[in-house]
Amino acid sequence: MKLKNLALPVALVFGALPVLSQAQLAKGDKEVGATLQYQSVDSIDITLLTGSVGQMFTDKLLGKFGLSMVDADGMKSTALAGEAQYLLGDGGADFIPYVLGGLAMYDSDAAEDIEFGFSIGAGLKQFVSERTAVNYEFRHTALPDFDIDGITIGINFYFD
Repeated sequence: MKLKNLALPVALVFGALPVLSQAQLAKGDKEVGATLQYQSVDSIDITLLTGSVGQMFTDKLLGKFGLSMVDADGMKSTALAGEAQYLLGDGGADFIPYVLGGLAMYDSDAAEDIEFGFSIGAGLKQFVSERTAVNYEFRHTALPDFDIDGITIGINFYFD
């Protein structure tokens, strides 16, 4: 079964989870997470699996680094990204919307050199417990040769 066939069932399962308690994010909290992103560009199926670590620098600003494994119709690549998320909602809410921006370096089977790009987007963190959130994002990524728009679903764990 292809990874893209799992995206919708995973989204439905995580989206149906009840919210158990409110978020308690604060300056200094650490984040560890994983995301799955799928999109299709010019009939090319692209799947990204990302692991990330981050820290809350203020009660509203999260900085994070991520490593992505990318599969574009069998062509493999790796991306290393730095990102900032600005939380728009209250840190004590069940749902926290945010905006994001970041820079990334890509190395692929097809490219001779490392390529650079940037991402912008918006998302929503749905807290399923006090320190665990499912996140949903729309992300626009600009690369030297083309742009990618995609939906991302992930899970994040927070520590003091």
